[in-house]
Amino acid sequence: MGYLVDLTGAHACIEQLLEMTPAPDNLTLAEALSTAAVIRYCRCFTSGIRQKLDINILTTASPDEIAIHDRMRGVRDWHVAHPINQQEVHALHLIVNDDPNANDLVLGMSSYQATSRSLKIDEFRLALSLCFKWVTHIQGKIVEEQIRLKPYVEQLSRAQILALPIMDPDTNSNIKTRRTQGHYK
Repeated sequence: MGYLVDLTGAHACIEQLLEMTPAPDNLTLAEALSTAAVIRYCRCFTSGIRQKLDINILTTASPDEIAIHDRMRGVRDWHVAHPINQQEVHALHLIVNDDPNANDLVLGMSSYQATSRSLKIDEFRLALSLCFKWVTHIQGKIVEEQIRLKPYVEQLSRAQILALPIMDPDTNSNIKTRRTQGHYK
């Protein structure tokens, strides 16, 4: 299942990020892991060609984990995917001449930009726990489905099994065309 790949990927990114605490030596890598974790987690709950997961089916999730689920979805929507909040700062600083009699009021300019990490360390720890619970839940569902399908598979002959279609993953070689055809609406 694609969910399992995404959630184990998010879990691995968060584990690596937590190993870098309290202060990562490589801020670029820390931000990349943070972004990847949020994106991989949230892919399971957004539209696409597979059915969306719903936090309400994870009965083992604590209220704090449900809150971090909502926070991650918000971070993905309002920070990672669409930079429209105060977690990103872009500023132009003017160096002003203190001399009131000077001809040049502005002596120079500098610019500054910064992006804060999407989640705090404690939030990442909660997200790690939540990812683990999702992985466990999905693995259990896979086992249930295998048990349900086993009697049907056992009725098939070797020839029938070998004749089953092999589904290769789509390479997404022409994603723009696929989007306009309505596959990803």
